[in-house]
Amino acid sequence: MSASFIVIEGIDGSGISTQVEALRTWCEDERVPIHVTKEPTDGLTGGLIKAALDHRVTLNAKVLALLFSADRLDHLEYHVEPYLARGDNVITDRYYLSEFAYQSEEVDLAWLREMNKDCRRPDLTLFLDVPVSEALKRWNSDQWRGLDRLQLYESEDQLTRVREHYLEVIEQLRAEGEQIEIIDATGSIGEVQEAALNAARPLFRPSNPENISTSKRPPSKATEEIKERLGLRQSTG
Repeated sequence: MSASFIVIEGIDGSGISTQVEALRTWCEDERVPIHVTKEPTDGLTGGLIKAALDHRVTLNAKVLALLFSADRLDHLEYHVEPYLARGDNVITDRYYLSEFAYQSEEVDLAWLREMNKDCRRPDLTLFLDVPVSEALKRWNSDQWRGLDRLQLYESEDQLTRVREHYLEVIEQLRAEGEQIEIIDATGSIGEVQEAALNAARPLFRPSNPENISTSKRPPSKATEEIKERLGLRQSTG
């Protein structure tokens, strides 16, 4: 079984960062080889994108879209492909679906898709779906302050259109054979993690047993809770 490339997507406030970290923790507890990454990256191109999203620089919409695509190619070359090649599963916080949903507000979707046609297709994309009203409520809470977000698209009307773009493009990509699961992200963190893990777990390449230490570290509380939900906890009787 080869390593898998899994993408977590959603509008701002949907809980992407939270669920990426939950999946990372589960994989580490289960000794599943995992590498977690994100877009925009922390590289030079990604930094310029973040400055534009944070209103620190002003860029033409097409220029910003080109930067997203350039950052993605760099991301693939240095943070995705090498890890997959060595057998690590890769989870990324956002990928080209974000660009299609957000940038198509101002840029033709067909043009965006053409720029990304040579990008690696994910083995699975999980779209965390929440109503815009709930996303904005989370976004403005203390719990969410400091988390990465696409600040350029911060109004309710904009996010509503972005969510619509997501759902439209998801249908297109599904029709072309991409594996995309829509996860109801309105529940508790544990409930959303359960749904995400149910979808992703079959794709995770496990570690080679010969490379696993016999002293497996104790699983985290979060992993124990999710195992109990999924009926995976071993019987003690």
